[in-house]
Amino acid sequence: MQPRDPKGHFGPNPPSDPPVEPMRLPDDRPANIRARAFLRAYRMCGGRVQQAAKLAGIARREHYKWLKTSRAYKEAFERSHLVAGDVYADELLRRVMEGHLRPVFYQGQPILDADGNAVGIREYQDHLLLETVKVFKPEWRTKAKIEHTGENGGPIKVQDFRLDDLSDDELANLVALLKKAAGPEPTPQEPAP
Repeated sequence: MQPRDPKGHFGPNPPSDPPVEPMRLPDDRPANIRARAFLRAYRMCGGRVQQAAKLAGIARREHYKWLKTSRAYKEAFERSHLVAGDVYADELLRRVMEGHLRPVFYQGQPILDADGNAVGIREYQDHLLLETVKVFKPEWRTKAKIEHTGENGGPIKVQDFRLDDLSDDELANLVALLKKAAGPEPTPQEPAP
């Protein structure tokens, strides 16, 4: 992940704060102002409650109390949660399209170009690209259907197995195999005084 800018965004071009319908609270009481500040911080920091609470200057428990007691807050939080998810979706798509620059080192030191900038190799995450294509192209999605059937496509026959049906030799062999599979027996320990 690339470092965040001072506003908490990823990458070189931080997105502007996405427009979200404001919370419809009856007045500008301090609690409502703090709730709006928390929701804005929540969207900015990608849905991390603890960081958003710190940025908004509230205790986390206030957020959870508002969720339980205010339907308007809960609805606004759900909208903010979707927007916060967009932060990660945007970063994922940026990585798919632009890749990321992995710095190159020689003897523990970064290699620099003539201007003094670090030299890097652009790497792409092909599996991210494939998963992104599957979202837009359903025909690319894996269509696996696994069926377990018995003989000639019929039901699997389950045989009732009873130890009583084993001969003494078969039973002795079974016990020997189970002991071998279990490994060596632990040595008994002295009880504590």
